[in-house]
Amino acid sequence: MAVSCLGASLDDARAGLEHMAAVFGRVETIPMGGRDVSILLVKNPAGANEVLRTLTLEQGSIDLWLALNDKIADGRDVSWIWTPTSSSWPAACGA
Repeated sequence: MAVSCLGASLDDARAGLEHMAAVFGRVETIPMGGRDVSILLVKNPAGANEVLRTLTLEQGSIDLWLALNDKIADGRDVSWIWTPTSSSWPAACGA
């Protein structure tokens, strides 16, 4: 077990994990204006399809806001957003 290799006990590892604050990841829910707002990061077609599939599992209507980044760190070509996910959009939008 990795914990043992590092010279820590399982109890030490458990205590450390229980008190750890997670850094921002691919899925976060934060309170904003009295509502919970979920932020779902998409970086490729497979991730987009998974987020859209997840949205179809929500009960009732949802407010959806999208942002598309083409800054150099993430790549300038954002054409992938259309073709691989286009068949998922109607289901995610309730159509």
